[in-house]
Amino acid sequence: MRTTLALAVVLLAACAAEVRTDVEGLRAALPDEAAIRIGSPAPPPSPEATTAEVIAAAPAFGSGYARTTFWSAATVNAGLAWSLGRLRLVVSLPPTSCDELACSWGPWIDREGLNVWRLVARHDGGGWAFNLDARPGSAPSTPFAPIVAGVIQRGALPGRGHGSLQMDFEAAAALDHPPGWQQEDFGRLEIQYDARAALRVDATAVGVRSRDPEAPEPVNAVYAFRAAEGGGGGELQLAVETLEAAPTTLSLRSRWDGAGAGRGDAVSSAEPASESECWGDAASSFALVYDSGASPLVGSEGACAFLPALAATLTLP
Repeated sequence: MRTTLALAVVLLAACAAEVRTDVEGLRAALPDEAAIRIGSPAPPPSPEATTAEVIAAAPAFGSGYARTTFWSAATVNAGLAWSLGRLRLVVSLPPTSCDELACSWGPWIDREGLNVWRLVARHDGGGWAFNLDARPGSAPSTPFAPIVAGVIQRGALPGRGHGSLQMDFEAAAALDHPPGWQQEDFGRLEIQYDARAALRVDATAVGVRSRDPEAPEPVNAVYAFRAAEGGGGGELQLAVETLEAAPTTLSLRSRWDGAGAGRGDAVSSAEPASESECWGDAASSFALVYDSGASPLVGSEGACAFLPALAATLTLP
């Protein structure tokens, strides 16, 4: 009997240790904000800069397509940063309960005392599937609504794995908020990312509003970012459709080097149907060096950092 009891204690201790190890695995699998941030021609103000700091330091752009590239990336990155910030805060705390299959946090009331949250993370193959849900504290009979969900796999380095995330900013906006609160992220966003080598991010946004203060209209959009091998530079493709009664569409493929000099090739449902712009590096404030759609023509295509023109290959769902 004593032997059996002692063995049970040992097994329980081993299970508890395994659960703790699994929680550490979840923390390591959760992507770092900077590791899956879509790049743009404008470098961050510092290597440690947050997405909010990148947006606050937005430069003036001599090229309209360089500006569109920056703010398209910033819009996706801002929603992603909001979601990952909440997830990291929760998983940094001890879970409320764990078993061999899952860990849960909460339900708990947020620090403003306004909403009730819960996080459940389950083993999914070699990774984790999780759901961060919430409901308004003012409506206790309201069912929990999914705010952020995902399936994530860790890589060789913590925070640099691969997976998918789904974010519902309208569900988050439907929660209770303090006086003066203003919604900054809109619609729904889904991304697939792979940060194990040169970063790859694919995203689909429904009803998103650009963070660009000059173009805040709601749109549906798809994005594909590929970081350059070895670091420095990259490519961002996007396809956008406005939500007007007579929608307009734009597809843009932007490429830039490590200094920020780049090229954007666009196809639009408006006139002109296709156009290319090239811009200088960050030191030149991304000065426009070529615009095929200008009349008279601006610059020479020979001044472009990338040749030839390459149209985006994305299509809207």
